[in-house]
Amino acid sequence: MSIILVGMARENSTRVQQKMTRPFGDTTLFNLYIDKLKVMSQMDNPFSRVVIGVNKNDKTIYGISKKSGLEVIDRDDMSVSREIHSLNSTHNFLKDIEEDYVMTVNACFPFLKVDTILKIANFFNESKDIKSLTCAKERYNHFWDFTTHKPINNKDPKCVSTRIISPILENVNHILIYKKEAIFKNNSLWQYTKNDPYIYLVEENEECLDIDTPFDFRICEATYKYSKKM
Repeated sequence: MSIILVGMARENSTRVQQKMTRPFGDTTLFNLYIDKLKVMSQMDNPFSRVVIGVNKNDKTIYGISKKSGLEVIDRDDMSVSREIHSLNSTHNFLKDIEEDYVMTVNACFPFLKVDTILKIANFFNESKDIKSLTCAKERYNHFWDFTTHKPINNKDPKCVSTRIISPILENVNHILIYKKEAIFKNNSLWQYTKNDPYIYLVEENEECLDIDTPFDFRICEATYKYSKKM
């Protein structure tokens, strides 16, 4: 079984303009991301290769990628467009890779640690019956179905405490592992069968902070600046 670690980024973002390249403290999200990939490429790791997939028209991040020393795989315009396309079209730059499995690390999680990435990669590599993997965190709260407004995880109207109700699992989209064949044969990451995907539980901490909105960006930048002072 061979695993390729793939970094992916694009300059055009819908909700946070120029998210990857705008100032983030004393750096940028993309520079933090590239540094993380470079460190892993130089460490003992379970990957056959560590690569970065970017589009030539994203001139800033493409230039940084080419200077990083990492292997760069070119993404076409559709792969990085704002429109929602099928998985096999957004991942078509991986069609000709030799590896069986792909691990992607999301660039929008600035506090995700190298040790965590390698820990999860090694866990998957050493497991024999896991077909794919995604991460999730436990959420203790009352959740309701959007359409019916009926309770999802608490059926007892007498229970108002969030400490004793059953938790619900929320996906954390910072690390994914999937079989390359699934993308190009089934146009999906997994089939929702046993261990496809395997749900890897992670703690809810700063590593789970995801930048999707301008508010997220401000929170994460403030956290980053504070951590630099510590």
